Amino acid sequence: MQIFNRHQLEKVFTPSSVAKLTYVKRSTLESDVEKFLQIPGMQVILYGHSGCGKSTLVINKLDKLKIKYIKTNCEGKTTLDELVARAFDALDVFYVSERTHKFSSQIGSKLIGKYKAIKAELSASAAEEQSNKQSRVLPVLLNAQRLAEFLGAINCVWVIEDFHKVNILEKKRIADVLKVFMDASANHPNAKIVCIGAVGTAREMVELDSNLSTRVAEISVPLLDNNELDEIVKTGFKLLNISCPNQIDQKVVHYSNRLASVCHQLCYDICFDIGVKKTAFFTAKPEDIHFTRAVHAYVRKNSDTMSKTYEKAVASEDRKSIIRQMIQIQKDQNSFSEICPPSFRSNGSDKIQNAVDQLLSADCGEILRFDQNSQKYSFSSPFFLVYAKMRLAIEAQERKERIERKNRSNFHLSSSRHIQFDEEELGKMIDEMSRIYARHQADIKKMIDDEKKLK
Repeated sequence: MQIFNRHQLEKVFTPSSVAKLTYVKRSTLESDVEKFLQIPGMQVILYGHSGCGKSTLVINKLDKLKIKYIKTNCEGKTTLDELVARAFDALDVFYVSERTHKFSSQIGSKLIGKYKAIKAELSASAAEEQSNKQSRVLPVLLNAQRLAEFLGAINCVWVIEDFHKVNILEKKRIADVLKVFMDASANHPNAKIVCIGAVGTAREMVELDSNLSTRVAEISVPLLDNNELDEIVKTGFKLLNISCPNQIDQKVVHYSNRLASVCHQLCYDICFDIGVKKTAFFTAKPEDIHFTRAVHAYVRKNSDTMSKTYEKAVASEDRKSIIRQMIQIQKDQNSFSEICPPSFRSNGSDKIQNAVDQLLSADCGEILRFDQNSQKYSFSSPFFLVYAKMRLAIEAQERKERIERKNRSNFHLSSSRHIQFDEEELGKMIDEMSRIYARHQADIKKMIDDEKKLK
């Protein structure tokens, strides 16, 4: 029945957006998110590596719980005023488009009137400012308290993505807004913010305002494990009617390095390469060559951002050996002794430490990070680890192909003067040739004798 419910490739594998069809349930994390969403006044911060599935986890959980939400994204130059303005704009669907339907009984006419007044003032200020600079001036009536009131009235969660990208001053202002939403819970228990950020940013946010420590839930979202990645691959391939021969799913999992976004990208490229852009009528079967092309495509896609860093890091064979060793270990963090390649162990620790220090420096793009608490090393970005793993694999394959070509070109028959045998082997050859010659001579003699008899 799958072929009668055909899915588009871009809806199945979503490397740069929230996964729906291939969402993998993460029971413990989902339970924590649901629990803290239900506590009045409790604000939520999810943090973890980019590509680990934070946004996918939150959005799927909100959809499952049938909780309304608006979403705004942060960039390096984003200010709090811009975030508030974007959030206010996102409320149109509830205060305008759906006001006349099922939400009309929930939103009071007085609050709707306030919304319309602020909307008109905000639109006017935006038009006025456009001639001078590209920024919007917030009306006096629009502030964090008012936004909490609007969101609380319709039981809507405000999801702020990538808050770690803004500067420290704006982070402090966002921390203040979290406090405002906490206080607003007295009148609006469901006024709530979910902040999504990078590793370590939850602690940073709480440190900006000590009042947040007991009323903010900090949820760490780890990278996916191999079983979860394998589920993504198999679920997506099944939806698209693709078989998975030659352990291609295992190869995808290995090179994804626990990153959901990389897993989605490799699968997308494999499907695209075999011409499957929606559920196939006849089962499609990718081959190893399609996986290889997907790996090359990922490397090309990230060549501008990572190639320069990678080439600097591996310019030294010592540094390259350490990177290769850390990839082979396949652990999130490694001790100093673990990252020491076997070829280094007889040369003392100074050589190793020097190479490690270089990988920690800005000259090599700070591709390694040292955790003072655990005294262990890790890659600063799991995406660089993926890129390095793929580049090393490609380089190894190219070396193998060069050797094979060289061996084929060097293969030729040697001239007689280059042939050498030992005495025993030479004696055997002479005896065999003598026996062959004797049989040949006997045959000739017999033939001559037969002709004489006939005459």
